[in-house]
Amino acid sequence: MDLNGRQREFVALYCSNGHNATQAAKGAGYKLPHSQGHRLLNHVVISAAIADFKERAMNRVLVTVEDVVNGLLTEAQCNGEGSTQSARVAAWKALTDYTGGFDNNTQKTDNTHKGLPDTITFVRPKADGDK
Repeated sequence: MDLNGRQREFVALYCSNGHNATQAAKGAGYKLPHSQGHRLLNHVVISAAIADFKERAMNRVLVTVEDVVNGLLTEAQCNGEGSTQSARVAAWKALTDYTGGFDNNTQKTDNTHKGLPDTITFVRPKADGDK
């Protein structure tokens, strides 16, 4: 037995709204969403459609943290064609942020010595060809 349009809408809404049958039934246009949402969940064909919807969604969008980290590491280490310095730096930055950065290895430095300026300006020496 195939689902009608409202039943298909109910399944999609139910799976995308955190499994709230009343809200899904209301969104699908049912007149008595509370009772009809409960009834629809007990319908064998709809239960099967919900399980199928979830399985297809999981297969389509399932990306693990390991996948993301491996992808970032590959990008960070890539020096081949199409690779850019900014992409490598961004990948290393994302990996560093994910691992907690350098917080555990950071030394706190007291820069409040009297007589030192509040800011220090670094001047890059002129290279050949600079004006």
